Amino acid sequence: MCAGARRRAVGVLSVIASLAAAAIAAGQPAARPVNERGPADAPVTVVEFCSYDSKACSRLDIVLGAVLPEFGDSVRLVFRHVPADDTPAASLRYRAALAAGQQGQFWPMHEILLANRQRATPADIPAMAHQLGLDAGRFRTDLDSAETIAAAKSDQDEAAAQNVSTTPALIVNGRAVAAIGEAKDLRAAIRLALPARWVPSKKYP
Repeated sequence: MCAGARRRAVGVLSVIASLAAAAIAAGQPAARPVNERGPADAPVTVVEFCSYDSKACSRLDIVLGAVLPEFGDSVRLVFRHVPADDTPAASLRYRAALAAGQQGQFWPMHEILLANRQRATPADIPAMAHQLGLDAGRFRTDLDSAETIAAAKSDQDEAAAQNVSTTPALIVNGRAVAAIGEAKDLRAAIRLALPARWVPSKKYP
C-alpha cells in the first residue's frame, strides 16, 4: 500500500473511531438519581417523603427496611426530603446525603442522619462524612453546589405537586398510602400495585 493510501486508510479509521465513540456516548443512559434504589424499571415505585429531624420518619425507615426485601427487585424506592422550612439550613442534612451520594454513599449517609437526627448540626456533618471515608474536599464542594441545592429544592416542589403537607408520607405508584405506621399497611399497598401474576424475585439490594 502506498503512503497516500495508508494515510487515507488511517484517516477513515480515525473518523470511524470518532463516530463510534460519539455513538457510544450518545447511547449512555443519564446518571441515576442518588436518592433511588431498586431497579429503575420495577413495576412498583414507592416514594417516601420525610424529614431527617422527624422521629416518625425514623420509624418509617425501619418499616421500609422490613417490608421492601419481601418484594425483591419488583420495588423501586425514591426518597424525597421535606424539611420544616425551605431555608438552606433546613436542607443541610439532605444536602449532606446528596453530596455523599456523589461518592456512592447516599444511603449510608441517609441511615446515619436518621440515627443522629438530634446531633446532625453543621459541626457534625463533616464528622459523618469522615465516618464514611468520603473525600472531604469533594464533599464540601458538593454540599454547597448549585446542583445539590437545586436537587434539594426539587424534592420540595415534588411534595407540593403531590399535595404532601406533612411527613412522613408514602405514595405507591401514584397513590397515597393513608396508614403507613405498620408494616402490614405498606405491604398491602405494594401488593395492590403489583402485577396480577407477580412472583417473588431476588432480594432487594
